[in-house]
Amino acid sequence: MTYFLCKTILPRSDFVQTMTDSEKNIMKAHGDYLQSLTEVGSIVCHGPVDDPKGGWGLSIFSARDQTEVERLTAADPIILDDVGARYEILPMKQLQMKGAS
Repeated sequence: MTYFLCKTILPRSDFVQTMTDSEKNIMKAHGDYLQSLTEVGSIVCHGPVDDPKGGWGLSIFSARDQTEVERLTAADPIILDDVGARYEILPMKQLQMKGAS
């Protein structure tokens, strides 16, 4: 398996603070989707980043290749519902973590 750092870039820098009710529902579905991928092992970890320049999301995917990650991120509700978010996908040369051999 290869690991990929995925940055979820939100549509505006104040998105987290100014979400509409519809956007809040989409973000809930986004979180649920990422958690479902975590539970089956496609994501190692995920969560929001409190960046002073504007919040964004971080996910570390475990996949055969970048095409698989692109397929999984394209199915994310935050992308499907077209709120203006996008993913930046970066392959990792290696991943060190506790308990890994």
